[in-house]
Amino acid sequence: MVLKFPASWRFRPPHSEQLYTDQIPDGAVHDIIGMIRKTATQGDLQDYLEHFKRFFCAANGNPHSRSSSAGWAETDLQTEMFSLAENAPLFIEAFYDACESIRSRLGDFFAPDQNMINEICHEHSIGYEIIPPDLKLTGNITTIVPVPERPTTLAEKTQEM
Repeated sequence: MVLKFPASWRFRPPHSEQLYTDQIPDGAVHDIIGMIRKTATQGDLQDYLEHFKRFFCAANGNPHSRSSSAGWAETDLQTEMFSLAENAPLFIEAFYDACESIRSRLGDFFAPDQNMINEICHEHSIGYEIIPPDLKLTGNITTIVPVPERPTTLAEKTQEM
């Protein structure tokens, strides 16, 4: 399931002085890598790393190719994650979608749910919350939308002259 949020956030996330809304801090990325490692204990490590890497590659607009080993898969995944961390909404969406994909498999597979992801966001002062199917800003974050100046009309230019 793809999270719903304003399409403009894919290019320019909202900015906040109080919380992380533009990017994901390094500590949160490391915590999420830890969650991925725990999720991977349910099967083949490389297969799980490749699964998450596929979602992060797609969000970065990069092609996914299978790494030669689990060690390289983890390194490649981390590269994609830290690159995508520059855009918090896309990062959250990629991680959430990868987890939902695992959770939808037949069998008793577990992956972090929206509550666990929301906890990470809260712990690291990331200004988002997942309320399926939406990704919402939290708190009283105000976003500044630049309004272009109205160009001077021909009549106004004529009067000035």
